[in-house]
Amino acid sequence: MMASRNRPKPASRRPNHPRKAAQSPRRSVPGKPPAGSVASESPLRTAVAERSRGLVVWLSRQPQFLIPIVMLVLVVAGLAAPVVVAVVALVAVLLFIGWLAFLSWPVLGLGHRAIRLAMIVVIVGTLVGRIAGWL
Repeated sequence: MMASRNRPKPASRRPNHPRKAAQSPRRSVPGKPPAGSVASESPLRTAVAERSRGLVVWLSRQPQFLIPIVMLVLVVAGLAAPVVVAVVALVAVLLFIGWLAFLSWPVLGLGHRAIRLAMIVVIVGTLVGRIAGWL
């Protein structure tokens, strides 16, 4: 009885099997350009993407836990450190999140865009609160 539980399921029964996912046609979202389309990108976005390519590749080669830990350290410093250090830390977080949002904006859905904007608003609010002495 125990041996039958440990047997792997046949590939045809797995819902997210890689071969089946590759065979399914890509659906296009109405009103949204295809993922590989460059025609809709502005010259500014293209220039920023080109200049960012090296940094994005370097960041992708780092351990997965590095960026969240660095962001956490900067946010904690932004909340707990003296105002001068806090402002520098929060501006660094704001620039990084803003940069990532700018690069990924064309391929994001409405929900993800809202999350990016909410993060930026919260960081700006925290920055203003630290400068004004409210936090």
